Amino acid sequence: MRIHTLAKRVGIDPDTVRFYEARGLLPQPRRLPNGYRDYDDADVQRLHFIRHCRALEMPLEEIQALLQVWEGTPSRHRDVHALIRAQQQRVRERLRALRALERQLQALLARCQHGPQQEPTGRCRVLDALAHDLCEASCGARHASPVSQSR
Repeated sequence: MRIHTLAKRVGIDPDTVRFYEARGLLPQPRRLPNGYRDYDDADVQRLHFIRHCRALEMPLEEIQALLQVWEGTPSRHRDVHALIRAQQQRVRERLRALRALERQLQALLARCQHGPQQEPTGRCRVLDALAHDLCEASCGARHASPVSQSR
């Protein structure tokens, strides 16, 4: 089957198929006399495997290692388990970061809900918080007090 048919069956873009070929995740297909790539059902199955791993946000290098085990390297359950466990840990770390981000956004929304959103000077408290308070909380940077901008 040609690349567009393969891509459609798997639900990805033909450029993604080419990308996976270039990265070595998908073997180079045989070529037809006219130069077109010719894929088979094994390629469909392999791309479904890759797509599922990508949906789990696994790095390409780890997908490559899983493919090697899946396709015939003697079963190394511990290696597979370690790769999945490492991805699970990355997801947990990202969840912690997302929860911290959610708390910052909630604090920002609270500024909108409590009283006027502008200082007597006409400056917006929320915008000032974005420029200073939240940055200090998230990156430890200290900023000078805002200065009026006359533009």
